[in-house]
Amino acid sequence: MKKNFSVTNYLIIFFSILSLTHAQVPTRTGWWKFDDAANITKAELGNALELVGVQEAVTGPSAENGATHIGVGSHYKMTHGIIPSPDTLVNEYTLQIDIRITQISSWHALFQTSAANSNDGDCFINPSEMIGVAATGYGSFSISPNEWYRLVVSVKNGVFYKYYLDGQLLLDGTVQAVDERFALDDILLVFADEDGEDNEIDCAELAIWNQALTSGQIKSLGGYGHELPMLDLQPADLWKFDYETNLTEAYYGSDLELVGLHSQVEGPTPTNKAVRIDAGSYYKTNHGISANGGGNFVNEYTLKFDFKVSELNKWRTFFQTDTTNASDGDCFINPDGQIGTATTGYGGYKILANEWYRLVISVKNGTHYRYYLDGQLLLDATAQSIDGRFALANTLILFGDNDGDDGVIDIAEAAIWDKAVSETEAAQLGGFGHNLTNGGSVEKKLVGRWTFDNPFNLLVSDGNGQPLTLEGSDEPMDGPTTTNYATRVGIGSYYTMNHGITANGGGFLVNEYTLLFDFRVPSIDNWHSFFQTNTGNVNDGDCFINTSGKVGVQATGYTEYAIIPNEWYRMVVSVLNGSQYLIYLDGNLALSGTVQQIDGRFALGSELLIFADENGEDDAIDCAELAIYNYALTSDEVAALGGYGHIISDVEESTGKLPSEFSLSQNYPNPFNPSTTINYSLPKASHVTIKLYDILGNEVAVIENEFKNAGYYKVSFDGSKLASGVYIYRMISNNYSSSKKLILLK
Repeated sequence: MKKNFSVTNYLIIFFSILSLTHAQVPTRTGWWKFDDAANITKAELGNALELVGVQEAVTGPSAENGATHIGVGSHYKMTHGIIPSPDTLVNEYTLQIDIRITQISSWHALFQTSAANSNDGDCFINPSEMIGVAATGYGSFSISPNEWYRLVVSVKNGVFYKYYLDGQLLLDGTVQAVDERFALDDILLVFADEDGEDNEIDCAELAIWNQALTSGQIKSLGGYGHELPMLDLQPADLWKFDYETNLTEAYYGSDLELVGLHSQVEGPTPTNKAVRIDAGSYYKTNHGISANGGGNFVNEYTLKFDFKVSELNKWRTFFQTDTTNASDGDCFINPDGQIGTATTGYGGYKILANEWYRLVISVKNGTHYRYYLDGQLLLDATAQSIDGRFALANTLILFGDNDGDDGVIDIAEAAIWDKAVSETEAAQLGGFGHNLTNGGSVEKKLVGRWTFDNPFNLLVSDGNGQPLTLEGSDEPMDGPTTTNYATRVGIGSYYTMNHGITANGGGFLVNEYTLLFDFRVPSIDNWHSFFQTNTGNVNDGDCFINTSGKVGVQATGYTEYAIIPNEWYRMVVSVLNGSQYLIYLDGNLALSGTVQQIDGRFALGSELLIFADENGEDDAIDCAELAIYNYALTSDEVAALGGYGHIISDVEESTGKLPSEFSLSQNYPNPFNPSTTINYSLPKASHVTIKLYDILGNEVAVIENEFKNAGYYKVSFDGSKLASGVYIYRMISNNYSSSKKLILLK
């Protein structure tokens, strides 16, 4: 294996190599800089803007960089010139808007895809100074008045919808459907809204591209120096390999540079893809971490790899500190399936072929060098010297080795931190459930249960889990039976649950779990919140009963069934981010909700708020039992839990009444193999088409195409001839259209 390099040798390499260039930004399709006060709307590239209303030239970020001031009711029409793709509208583009607001606590519209300005705007600064829109979500960062920001929105409908602020990822928004709300016609309105939510705003630069820029390209655009707060355990650089057309794109940080060959393959879940790196191939990354740890190089850092190998008996390499790839790699899987290198030694655990693992390497040269596998200490190796073999130059090679010890490996995520994570943090990062002590997996089980049967201590568990913590007030109530009591929690009060589940499902957070609520509401006149994943209770709740009595949230959809006041129900929410979001009532499936991304909105940190909402949508609710599992219960397991006897399925059809509106339901099951069912309703006789598209917007199947009378319908779809993957199905009938995502998993 590799011999130690001297500091001199490292310095020669460090100063002689060429650093990686920034990701080159493609040429803009349209560009407006507002520097000419006599001709504010002229274009640097593309067509001049068309003003609707009034504008005023104002001072911009610098003396040489002017700006325009747009007031309420005024906006620009942009004829962007981008060719529609894949069919009718523009579904891939990037917008850059350099903005400043002077007034706070009011709405500011940033752009509007309706050329007639007849709809709500499509991106706002809300009264809390957060950027986004309800359909995609809002970033958690609040901008400050009288300061300049560079907002970049990178869009590929059907694949991703991302907001960046000053070069940093602000929000990975809910994915939008091809040709739906956020697709562009040939005219885009900038700063427009149809109902006055377009307060005064200054703009110093506006640009549009005919492609979705990558994270690295957007990072190179820079901004105005604002640092967004980092999430807990957010890495400096993260690569997720989810986009087949750009596998080297960074989620955080700088894009990778490929040397050799790679291809996208299936990952741990249908929406968590992976890359297969061929033998002799590797990535270069300019990680951007400054020298630390008391030396001339990076001596403190952490690396993470989500990996799988198809067979053992070969060497695989994780990383290589020699930027010329002229030396041995610095961490291997040996032919026996053990991880390490000769200098540090190898862990005793042997990995299994065709299973996913999470490897975390925590490095603090001069102090420690530790390997963790699926959140557990694999090897506490001998500490290495400062600026010695495992110190990093500005460029790092991933999966490269100089002499062929780099066999084919699948990687679902790779990341680097500018610190050495602790044992507790490594455990929080979790993994894929392997138990290093006996080669098994984490036991699937009930981890917390609270029955509220002790009126003198409502917060105590039944022996599973820690006591709840109360914020506000609660009171004991009669429950479903004379021996089964309940608690009542009112507006502004909630419980904090420390659930004890380690990160799972392939992310940094808890992505797989099940919640159970035995509940009753006195009325449905107001909203009722079930839970809230934001532990600061500063966001909207994550599951509600709305004022129609239906259960859900906008991001997942709502049940067709409406809750009846003053009756007990058992609700089970089975979550596996990237694969499913299912709500059951009394053992019956009530909603197959829109699938959420790994580590997205419905992933859990170490704590979960029960019955909490930040703005009063948490009316009084009674609860007779609360439970949480560390895995997603199956439909059979949920059915075995039973409930209170309500019949949930086909409620509308059993009434004999015609539907009151057009609707398209989420397919079930989802994921499916090979067949699934789609429900839809028509309030009047209409022609119906339901078509299936791949994630690039290509039509792959026609599911329905005929005239139908008013009523409720079910249609089955057989996907046996299609490849596994994520697809979009779209229904059009009369003036109604709706799209949803389905997942075929063979």
